[in-house]
Amino acid sequence: MQNRRLLGFGLAGLALLVPLVVLPLRAEALAQTVAVDFRSSKTTSTPGYAGDTGKAYDSARAFGWTNPDGSGLDVTRSVRLRSSAASPLWNGFIQTGNSTATWQHAVANGVWAVTVGVGDPSHFDSLYTVRVEGVTILSKWQPTDSGRLGAATGQVTVSDGKLTVDNIGSVNGKMTWVTANLVQSATTTTTAAPSSTTAPTTVPVTTTVPVTTTTPPPPVSKTPAGKVAWMYKPPTDGTTVATLASKYDSFILSPRDEAYRDQLRALRAPEPEMYFRFDVVIDPGSTTAQPLRSQAAYFPGDFSNISRNYPSWFQLDAGGNRIFDSGPDGPEYLMDPGSPGWRAFLTERLRSMYTTNGWRGGVMLDNVETNLKKRERIGSTPAKYPTDLSYANAIAGMLGYMRDTWAGPARVSLSANMVEGNYDQADLDIRNLYGTKLDGMVIEAFGVTWKSGTWLSATRWDLDLRRVEDAIRRGDAVSLFAQGDRGDTTRQRFAFASALLVGDRNTSFRYHNTRVGYSNNWWYTNYDAPLGDPLGTRYVQGSTWRRDFTNGYVTVDPVAHTAQIVTR
Repeated sequence: MQNRRLLGFGLAGLALLVPLVVLPLRAEALAQTVAVDFRSSKTTSTPGYAGDTGKAYDSARAFGWTNPDGSGLDVTRSVRLRSSAASPLWNGFIQTGNSTATWQHAVANGVWAVTVGVGDPSHFDSLYTVRVEGVTILSKWQPTDSGRLGAATGQVTVSDGKLTVDNIGSVNGKMTWVTANLVQSATTTTTAAPSSTTAPTTVPVTTTVPVTTTTPPPPVSKTPAGKVAWMYKPPTDGTTVATLASKYDSFILSPRDEAYRDQLRALRAPEPEMYFRFDVVIDPGSTTAQPLRSQAAYFPGDFSNISRNYPSWFQLDAGGNRIFDSGPDGPEYLMDPGSPGWRAFLTERLRSMYTTNGWRGGVMLDNVETNLKKRERIGSTPAKYPTDLSYANAIAGMLGYMRDTWAGPARVSLSANMVEGNYDQADLDIRNLYGTKLDGMVIEAFGVTWKSGTWLSATRWDLDLRRVEDAIRRGDAVSLFAQGDRGDTTRQRFAFASALLVGDRNTSFRYHNTRVGYSNNWWYTNYDAPLGDPLGTRYVQGSTWRRDFTNGYVTVDPVAHTAQIVTR
């Protein structure tokens, strides 16, 4: 992403399945982002990147080249400069050849997401291997005449204060650039020992991405107080993909948006999550119509087949009637989360859509209900689940099934848009129950009500913030969406400041309005505020709540509905 890198709350971290207490401070002197361009001393660096001309490692500069034993190594004679690539980022590189030359950068300890660019825009006579912290993230990649440049991405753990990258194992290796971002700080502490089901803190991911665009990948550089989220369709207001990639820090896209997803990948945007309906199947009206692809019955004829052969999968009301609601793509029939057959069918269809269509990020499950309020509004309460708790237990069982049979073994993160809520302790308990099966949570009306001009009471506002704090203690990533009119900057500032009061590096925010859809780019100047890192949790100051940051503070008055975002 570009230098401004707002208040995004960092890359989505690896979820822990036990309660966490996070947030001791990090040492400011240690880098938490890296963006380095290997280049000739006769050229200038790509904007946003530090230039490396092959000099030996220097502690004052905090990066440079070494031998495998850590001693300094000058490789300035190995710098090469081309002119055939449109971007200077790809025209300069260090020719590591078949050597053991190693590049290091002083960084904070923890889990890092690292991308390394390799290749020569004028030649393709190499065989590339890339190792980061000893983990091979690219193995013997052979470029071609039409695909001479490539990149490898992986997630590794740094424990010695230096990020270490090499091309050992390459034939005629050439390293062009490195970007990296701290995913999980080693200073994060927990109050409970990780369970045996806790996700590992190092997950090597090997990917080769041939570069077909002439636009240089933007450097990974964030102000780690927060981030901005995009959901869930490409923009329809003329906003370019390059603008979106440079401004937003997390993405949720729908099936059938794979082409747009791939454009974001080419620009080195964070990997999008895939949107998928959790609760229903949709009747498209005929056996030949193409159903909506973001729900499980996405092949023509699926609904008729399920309706005829698997009637026990449907939710029934007290009169034995199937429960459905109207929708823009056809009637939406509520399915039974306690049905083994439906659990297996949904999970397999989700897995197939995800893998067949080349998704790599997580999955966001929409409409995961936390109580029966939605069913009560349409006058159809499931006979099988007469209470909120019985319904929630069935949903939690289904989420656990999806995690255990597919998402967990495949290392695919699952998040849920948890809808409804009673603003009480029972609601917090159910969300925590779901959280033990998930890696993230979405709140689609955070901090304010759905309707412009109306507000949550101070008590309900506080419970909304406690939902986020509970999720952060679990180690979850959280995406917050606040509803309002575009020009209501007071409401936007109030909702955003509320998110900053409780968010961490895995929390994202967006202010928008579902009435006009999520496909318009509403950007606000306070998204660019360089607040820096939070210095602790929120606290009461007079009639307001306050949270301090390294470069400023935020305050929120939940009674007067005012807020400040102050930088210094």
